[in-house]
Amino acid sequence: MKLSVLTLSLALLAACAADDAPQTVSADSSATPSTNSSAPATGGRTVQAQAQEATTLGDKSRRAPNDLTRALTYFDGESERTVWISNELVAEIGPTEEGRARVLQFDSTAEQALQPQAGVRLWRLRALQSADEASRTLTRDELRFSPVVHETASSASPRGALPGGAVATFPADWDRARIDAWLAKHGTSIVEPAVLEANMFLVASAPGLASIELATRLHATGEIVSCTPNFWREVVTR
Repeated sequence: MKLSVLTLSLALLAACAADDAPQTVSADSSATPSTNSSAPATGGRTVQAQAQEATTLGDKSRRAPNDLTRALTYFDGESERTVWISNELVAEIGPTEEGRARVLQFDSTAEQALQPQAGVRLWRLRALQSADEASRTLTRDELRFSPVVHETASSASPRGALPGGAVATFPADWDRARIDAWLAKHGTSIVEPAVLEANMFLVASAPGLASIELATRLHATGEIVSCTPNFWREVVTR
């Protein structure tokens, strides 16, 4: 009797130990999960979607759509380049309180767009006029405004503005009298030397797109070395 009870107790202990032991996966092929190709692989699609989302968030070009539609070309030496005109930003050149008042009188909902350089203040306008038309309206006397321009067709690309004037380089054998006469014939004049030893001068124009128009017109004569718009460019820290 004692032997039977002992045998039964040992059997019960063995069964309990088996229940508590970690389960292992059988190597038997019959235990392999089904790989039915018709079942939806929802887990795989989720991972793929997450990977695509991460790529989109990390790729600045995907977050910066080409939302600008107006562009102008100009020459930098012999290289033709393009700038894209902002839909809503204007630059106040040499900011003043009078300039601020004029902007808010023009558009009471205008907001200042932050940028780190002190010599230019950017404004985001809500008025229906284009940035180019608005800058021409705002410019008067000592107040100078320019539409903001971008390096690409995306409003997220680096920004610039046109304070006025164009940088013209004249042939080395032209003296100042000849340069002055030539510029007068083309409706402009020297503002100041840029690089005197290179016969390079800043010549006058209104701020804004007039700078590009003047530079393009003088370049097209083929009589001078080069002429490029006078740009202000935002310093971008990386």
